[in-house]
Amino acid sequence: MQKAADESSEQRNLATPEPRDILWHDTMFDTACRTAGDVPTKDMPPDADENEEDDLENAPAFTAQDELNEVASLSPADIVALESDLRGLATDFAGLGLAFSTSTSTKQGDAEAAANRTSTGSIGAQDQRQHQPPSPAAALSRLDEEMSNLPSSQTAAYHQAVTKCPDLVSDERRTAFLECENYDAKLAAERLARCWEVRLELFGPDRCFLPMTLDGAMKDEATNMLQWRIWQPLPVTDTAGRALIYIDPSRRNFAEYSMEQECMVLFYLLEAAVEDPDVRRSGVVYISDGRRMQRYTRKFRHPFATVLFLVQPIRMRAFHFCCPSRMANYMIEPVVRYAVRRDMRLRFKKHNGSVESVRQTLEGYCLPRDRLPTELGGDVVLDLKTWMLGRWALECSRASPSGAPAAKQPKTGDGPQLASKKPKQRGNLSDPRMARALEARLADPDIALYDALIAGGYSFSYNEERNTIFDTDGISLQQRKNNLCRRIRNEKR
Repeated sequence: MQKAADESSEQRNLATPEPRDILWHDTMFDTACRTAGDVPTKDMPPDADENEEDDLENAPAFTAQDELNEVASLSPADIVALESDLRGLATDFAGLGLAFSTSTSTKQGDAEAAANRTSTGSIGAQDQRQHQPPSPAAALSRLDEEMSNLPSSQTAAYHQAVTKCPDLVSDERRTAFLECENYDAKLAAERLARCWEVRLELFGPDRCFLPMTLDGAMKDEATNMLQWRIWQPLPVTDTAGRALIYIDPSRRNFAEYSMEQECMVLFYLLEAAVEDPDVRRSGVVYISDGRRMQRYTRKFRHPFATVLFLVQPIRMRAFHFCCPSRMANYMIEPVVRYAVRRDMRLRFKKHNGSVESVRQTLEGYCLPRDRLPTELGGDVVLDLKTWMLGRWALECSRASPSGAPAAKQPKTGDGPQLASKKPKQRGNLSDPRMARALEARLADPDIALYDALIAGGYSFSYNEERNTIFDTDGISLQQRKNNLCRRIRNEKR
């Protein structure tokens, strides 16, 4: 404690974080398991993760007897929390101050069902502390205190973010971590520090502190994300208001890309989910299609588990493993379940049978036909390209003008001085769309450049081969934005 106190704030903030490779080491993951109250039932061979080709027959596995023993050990409170997460049950904990209101589902009446959702997350000591949340100022003060108690090696990336991108560690963002951990400041501090550690390790110092957008930290990964389609967000929530992410592990091929790149995609998808406070509090549900799954390498379990469960301020409510192949059912799934934390394992549901029978089973987990992808017999058509274009447009609308100072709102009462000026020629006479875009921006200086161009009549689409955005004339979005900025500057002269 004294050593941390003696270290100056400036040195801590400006120190260059040293990569700790936490995604690839067991230490951080196992520490989180102990925090959640997990006690491994078997010892993992120390060199098990070093082999590229796994001997799954001899790998530690979670047996049917292990499952019976684990379920028998659950307390009534554990069972209530588990059923609430798996089935989206409305549990009346309002008297304890735990209820959060959600209203992000797409069907009429879903909001009412989701309004009674509790914030109770994973089973463990942190989730049994049911109390009234403290005031925002007091909660953030306790979070800062716990951050200062963590080793400097764990908080170096976070302090870099405070210096380089304070908007990404705002009070609102930090409060999200407190909410995720039911206002346990110590656990929230650990998750927040871990988030920035993992972010730095995945994206490197050049991209770590950029906004988590397709044009920022994910700029070099957008094409790969669209091509692989291993992780795909659904455009709807389940009937309890939880975010849905579909997984097709059969598309994984580490001969073409790295594990870190796939983790980047997952990190970004979860970042998109936590932007909506209601969805963030409701949690996320994963739907994995195991029909064609034939391979699994245990050395990657820690990176996936870390990004899936231990980084972003959102709780996994359920993981549905659907229609597993024989290999996945009898060899892979028991090994995976052994490797993960107890609270994660309890929320891991395997559904054997035909696509139709599994679809009917999922109806009992807030996943009716209109919330399931067509791949699993549902009505939702997965269109990652359209989703990414929508995200890109949303992110562009939030971005501030690149390098161009905001113009003041034109006033109508400037009288003779304004009238005495020689009228300026606006826009390009050969392209009325740019003239209309300029008019839109001058009328509303707060409008994003992209929105001004859209208002002018431009239409943009993503070009997969060239990995950028073009309009119908083949001109890139960036070139159009630069042109508009130049015309705005000319207008002010």
